[in-house]
Amino acid sequence: MVDSGSTYKCIAEGYIDISEDPKDLGNTDSKEEYISEPEEALTSGTANDTAVYQDDDYGDLISGFAPIFDSHNQIVGLVGLDLGADIIHENTYNFLRVLILIMVLSCAISCKRKFHFAFFSKIDIF
Repeated sequence: MVDSGSTYKCIAEGYIDISEDPKDLGNTDSKEEYISEPEEALTSGTANDTAVYQDDDYGDLISGFAPIFDSHNQIVGLVGLDLGADIIHENTYNFLRVLILIMVLSCAISCKRKFHFAFFSKIDIF
């Protein structure tokens, strides 16, 4: 996307799902339709991203933006990426399942060792 004053113009577009048409290619949208991060990337010259937000068409998303520089180190455009947050939710869920399993196994091993030690050493542990 490129900055056209009060609008952004989409000059290239791609989708992971190849059945989706690049319908926005060449379209010009008002900057008011976008969140603040694209403008911040253009003015600061550094990449940034958003927190998880809700989109009416695509659900929970996270967006990232980075400026594109020419050979004279001038910003000539912006690359943006929208990532479905469902992959983050899924990874978090999987991580929590593994963490809980590790905690349960650690507790079981600790209890077994404690009772094993008490049984064989004839020491009162309570």
